[in-house]
Amino acid sequence: MTKNSIGSFLAALRKARGMTQQEVADRLNVSNKTVSKWERDEGYPEITMIPALAELFDVTADEILRGERLAREESVEKATAKAGKQLRFLLNRAMTRFKNLSYAAMALIFTGFNAMLTISYAAYRPVIGLGVMLALTAAGGMVQMIAVNGALSVLRDNELLEEEKHGPQAVSIARHARTTLTMAVFTVVLSLPLVIYNDPHFVSSVLRFGDYLRLLPWFLLLAAALSALGAGIVRRVAPLNAEARRQRKALNKKFAVILLAVAVGTGIGYVGARHWAALPDSIKFASREEMNRFLDKYIQYKHQKELARSQGWIFADEGEYIPGDFQVFYVQHRLEKVVGWDREKLEVYTVEKNATQASAVDQVFAALCCVELAVIGAIYLRKRGKLAKQ
Repeated sequence: MTKNSIGSFLAALRKARGMTQQEVADRLNVSNKTVSKWERDEGYPEITMIPALAELFDVTADEILRGERLAREESVEKATAKAGKQLRFLLNRAMTRFKNLSYAAMALIFTGFNAMLTISYAAYRPVIGLGVMLALTAAGGMVQMIAVNGALSVLRDNELLEEEKHGPQAVSIARHARTTLTMAVFTVVLSLPLVIYNDPHFVSSVLRFGDYLRLLPWFLLLAAALSALGAGIVRRVAPLNAEARRQRKALNKKFAVILLAVAVGTGIGYVGARHWAALPDSIKFASREEMNRFLDKYIQYKHQKELARSQGWIFADEGEYIPGDFQVFYVQHRLEKVVGWDREKLEVYTVEKNATQASAVDQVFAALCCVELAVIGAIYLRKRGKLAKQ
């Protein structure tokens, strides 16, 4: 491609027809500044504009892309090769713009999830964090939709790219759109626990990170299921042939069985470990009077707690300062751990010491589930990628 060939050729064609830049712009539904940039070679027409320009100036699309009239003695092969090079350049530029917009959309969604975590755990305002996350995720989705619409208009609305409509470029568009959709679904679903499970009786509360990790595997499975449903819509961008659909269906069935087997095995191990870790501990008293004083204090505490809950008091940790004129009930965690007692043995059973072990078991198995899902998901995506290339 020689420098300035397209712009100079367009300017010559316009002048030969006695048209102004404004007249050309009106016919093509663009601004006269755009036409001026084309002629000064400060920009190139979009691929969708090439057929319209060819019709306007009564030349062929190949001649527009070559930047000159085709001489009779010039071979058709040479002319076609040069026009194809020009066309490939414009197509690559359109795809580069699409990918850049897709990466920007992914960055917005990722920033939304980070904002959700930061606002929730730094400011204890998960609802505000959810609002910020939804706004950024929606912005990312809109950017991706604009990118997909622009890229598909290049492929589907241009007769020069008939062979590309279901080719590698269409597959690339579908893959980027599917990735962005998956990120958006995972971001929204993984943010829900922070809003659903906060304690409404505390002024500023957020789900503890350890508890969040325990819930994470279940929400990961939910997000994966929703992403799979959404992928069916995106797949229409690059429809599969019958053989590819059969292979994809067999792959999905195989990995569903693997995922179920891993989930059952991990679940059995978790139930056993959790049962062991949650066995109650006991507080032993030297005398019945000492034990009775403790139980009287416990029963009074439970009664006051129920009364405070029924009257809408604010709950806070013992020693926490609550500004303002509020009725506050201070939670005593040692009494909260009581699960039963035996007056004959002078023992009160609690989960105070074993709570740490139970929490550790939950976090270890939650991390194990996340690793298992990540490994299975990575292998599945790799296998599916190989099928797409066949």
